Amino acid sequence: MSDLTPSGNPQFVTQPNERFGRLSSMSVRPPAPETSVEETAAQFCERMWRPLVGTLTVKLGDVETAQELAQEALARSWQRWDEVGAMEAPDRWVFRVALNLSSSWLRRRGAERRAKNRLDAGLTSPPDPRDVIELREAIRTLPKREREVVTLRYYGGLSVRDVAEVLGISDGSVKSAAFDARTRLRRQLDISEEER
Repeated sequence: MSDLTPSGNPQFVTQPNERFGRLSSMSVRPPAPETSVEETAAQFCERMWRPLVGTLTVKLGDVETAQELAQEALARSWQRWDEVGAMEAPDRWVFRVALNLSSSWLRRRGAERRAKNRLDAGLTSPPDPRDVIELREAIRTLPKREREVVTLRYYGGLSVRDVAEVLGISDGSVKSAAFDARTRLRRQLDISEEER
């Protein structure tokens, strides 16, 4: 039985139909061509490019950054294609990676903007090195949880939510520990409300 015409289209063939005892026509499709892992990953990346860039552009409001982050997300899927390609929905995985990358980008941009605002507000003179040393020593005396919160929040530049995730505690616990730490440090360093 020949199942393809010279043009590559399926050919109708006649086969016995056991149920009705007569011949019937049916279309025979050729087997799907085998593709290599690289071809499958390349096809996946090509298919996902536009939806990723579109989604990230809407979230970020910047096409160039969206393209960079989409490229990074697809590069990560390519690197782990054996694992990603075997997933039930690799497209969901690459969207999650892209959204995580965009959230990180937005946090960094926010931190940069806040730092610039502080500089623009006249906080351009560097602190006295003796004050810095005194503050670091005071931070070392804080209880462990408060010390971790202060270093991650104010030195690491993490948001309340990020600190909570890193430490495995609630957002409220982070806020409470930060408040308690600031209160202790103010008392310990003799900082009045007006000096803040």
